Amino acid sequence: MKLPLLASIPLMYIACGKEGKPDPPTLVEVHPGCIVINELVASGSHQVNEFGEQADWFELYAPGNDLLLNGGKWFVTDDLDHEPLKYELPEVMIPGEGFLVIWCDGENTDQEGIHTNCRLSGNDGTVALVHFDGHGIMVVDEIRIQDTARPDVSTGRAPDGTDTWVPLAPPTPGGPNEAVGSLNN
Repeated sequence: MKLPLLASIPLMYIACGKEGKPDPPTLVEVHPGCIVINELVASGSHQVNEFGEQADWFELYAPGNDLLLNGGKWFVTDDLDHEPLKYELPEVMIPGEGFLVIWCDGENTDQEGIHTNCRLSGNDGTVALVHFDGHGIMVVDEIRIQDTARPDVSTGRAPDGTDTWVPLAPPTPGGPNEAVGSLNN
């Protein structure tokens, strides 16, 4: 099934203002860069999920304001060509300059954490974040994974949200990448 790509799509989010009063809803344009895949481990993770399993994971980063990922509109896939809407993300708010860890462990649940129905390939794979509004899809971010399999080393943007990718040890799921040292090889 071929779906048309959209250039941009408005997205609603609500942030809290002073004294806990919500600010009026503000339109935020969904576009590449409004949220990014910031760090990942596609093989060799020593991070343990709530099921007690060591599993692949990736992290989303919202570089600007609070961002509401509307349920039914955001998807994750490891197969953009054949299944761009492979795993539907639940509705979740990511605070501005905040992180969201997504497990790629095949558990297919969001009851205690977000666990996709796919796994990542450490040798030659991809992970993509897709927005779908019922009319078409937009790839908001896509990362090609190549030869990243090293025990307990992630690959991440450093500093967060930038175009520079480096190996990170130790991995920092849910935390800033610039706070750790990077490996040169």
